[in-house]
Amino acid sequence: MCNSYSITKGQAAIIAFVRAARDLTGNLPPMPGIFPDFLAPIARTAADGIRELAMARWGMPGPPAFGGAPITNIRNVKSPHYASAFTHRT
Repeated sequence: MCNSYSITKGQAAIIAFVRAARDLTGNLPPMPGIFPDFLAPIARTAADGIRELAMARWGMPGPPAFGGAPITNIRNVKSPHYASAFTHRT
C-alpha cells in the first residue's frame, strides 16, 4: 500500500534518524494514519542551513485540471506540474 504512512517511533528517534538539529514539531504524538492534507512532520534544510524537523501539509498539490486536491502518488513524473518537486529535494 503505497499511501500507507504512519508514525510509530518516538520523537527522539525520528530526530536522530533525520539528523535534525532543530525540532519545530512541538509535542509529537504517535500518528497511526497520515493522509493527504493532514499535518505531518517532515525533515528539511531551513534557509539558514540548519537541518530541522517541522510540521507541513502532507501530500503534493494535485493538478488544477483535476481539482487540485492533494495527492501522494505521482504517476507521470514528466508532467510539468511536478517538475519543481523533483529538483528541490534535500
